Amino acid sequence: MAEKSPLGQRLKLALKAAGIRTKDAAAKLGVPEQTFYKWTMGLTEPKISVLERIVRNFNINPYYILTGEGPPLLPREDKDVLAYTGKKNFPGKRKGAF
Repeated sequence: MAEKSPLGQRLKLALKAAGIRTKDAAAKLGVPEQTFYKWTMGLTEPKISVLERIVRNFNINPYYILTGEGPPLLPREDKDVLAYTGKKNFPGKRKGAF
């Protein structure tokens, strides 16, 4: 039997912390409820593009989802943390680092 992904458990806990049911999250993302269930059970993992939508839509800390470290939810003022994906806006980026 394949090992379950810890990402799914972290996703489930983060949604619970946000007060969002998996059924509602699936509907908002436009994915089948069964697919979302498999993600939260660690049976499969969402694509990175879907993880980005989850983070944006539900104020979830991407670092927590990927590593298990830090708080599951972002502080409200950091809600759009993924807006910092552009090279010149990324916090802490040194000139010429990329």
